Amino acid sequence: MKKLSLLLGILFIGLMVNGHANYGKSDLKLKLWNNSTFQITIDNHKFNKSTNVNIGNLTPGIHHVKITRRKRNHHNHQWFHQILYKGSIRIPKNSVVRAIVTPHRKLELKVKKKHHSYNYGYGH
Repeated sequence: MKKLSLLLGILFIGLMVNGHANYGKSDLKLKLWNNSTFQITIDNHKFNKSTNVNIGNLTPGIHHVKITRRKRNHHNHQWFHQILYKGSIRIPKNSVVRAIVTPHRKLELKVKKKHHSYNYGYGH
């Protein structure tokens, strides 16, 4: 019986820690003003090319961001990577950050707090 209660206690603590592992982390949702394909690099980590990028579980704080797209050179018809935005972005704790890159290479941000509700069975 002692072993069973010890095992249940360890299991409960493991579930509590795992349930709060992503608490405080934020999400970034990014797109371009014209919904064209782009690539984003955050803190030297490249993400796949897409028309919109959803990055979950970001640690709050300052992140270095580079957003590029492939563009054709009109003179010799070769492709090059055009930098649309390069700078840093502050990700607040426990938030969803929606970002749009404007035609003027600015980053417009809208921040919304996530709402978490935890019910461990202590009342209703």
